[in-house]
Amino acid sequence: MANRITEGIAKAKEAIEARVAQGLTTKEKVEALGKELDMDMTMYCDFQNRKSIAATDGKLTLEEAQSIYSLIGNTPCTFNSLPTHTKVVLTQVYATLLPKV
Repeated sequence: MANRITEGIAKAKEAIEARVAQGLTTKEKVEALGKELDMDMTMYCDFQNRKSIAATDGKLTLEEAQSIYSLIGNTPCTFNSLPTHTKVVLTQVYATLLPKV
């Protein structure tokens, strides 16, 4: 089975690089977006918990959950130091794991 996390990150990287190359955005704007996506400890812990639950109830495969864990590491600092394209995908995953209102 394909790993939607790693595939999404690869696609996001290509898309962002293409947008910068075409002049549709700038590296500075991409970096600013990355800063806006930084997580605090509360959000980080919630994401870790929701990721684990999603792996047990089948929303994520074990491989996808392990990919997320290895990317975000043991502290929010690890997540916050990731490239913007990775943060975008992981933030989208997190959003899908939040309860619907």
